[in-house]
Order: sequence, then C-alpha cells, then structure tokens
Amino acid sequence: MSVWADERGLKEFTGRSDHARIVRAHRGRGELRSARREFEKFDPDAVWAYALDLIAEEH
Repeated sequence: MSVWADERGLKEFTGRSDHARIVRAHRGRGELRSARREFEKFDPDAVWAYALDLIAEEH
C-alpha cells in the first residue's frame, strides 16, 4: 500500500526509471492488483481498513 498527497506525487513515483526497473524485474512473481481511492481526510485506520478489505477480496 502506498499513500500519496496528490496525483502529481503518484505519477512522479510511478514514472521513475528505477520504479519501472524494479516492477519489470518482479513481473510474473505474484499477483498484482491496484486500486485508487481518494479520501476526504487522511485517516490511517480508514486507509488500512480499505486496503485490508481489498487484500481479502477473492477474485
């Protein structure tokens, strides 16, 4: 899970060459899921609860 203050920060991180290199190096080693949700206010408990619900979902 990662938390970003804004869209720009997220895009800057995911666009970094070192991030892309690491992602490519681990491709195929597991399941990758992503989800995006904006919260009105940062509440760590609410964010963790949301993330754990996503992880627990069966697909």
